[in-house]
Amino acid sequence: MTLPRLAGSLLLATIATIVASAQQGAQQHPQAARIAQGFATQSFTTTDSRQLTGSVVREGQDEVIIRDLAGAGTTLRKAAVVSRSVSEGSMMPAGLVDTLSVEELASLLAFLESTVRVP
Repeated sequence: MTLPRLAGSLLLATIATIVASAQQGAQQHPQAARIAQGFATQSFTTTDSRQLTGSVVREGQDEVIIRDLAGAGTTLRKAAVVSRSVSEGSMMPAGLVDTLSVEELASLLAFLESTVRVP
């Protein structure tokens, strides 16, 4: 299973937001989770019929840079984008925590909490 890159996300989102996003797919209730700003999933279709999905890393007047679920970055010329949409759901894989035991989920949360840096 490939997980989204979380580097830096803990500075933008609380542990509760990350857990809610992870659970969102299984619950099928988009309003149950908040997507941290900058982590919304966007889909692009290009003039050469490519379909790309990811989070916008940087956007300028002529181009947009997105990062996919595996962390790979892609630069798109805006002139080559035919359509663009924002997903209401999370980029976290659906059912991410469904197979975890209570102990494994507790361990994951403890790890995430240990990486939070309070200013």
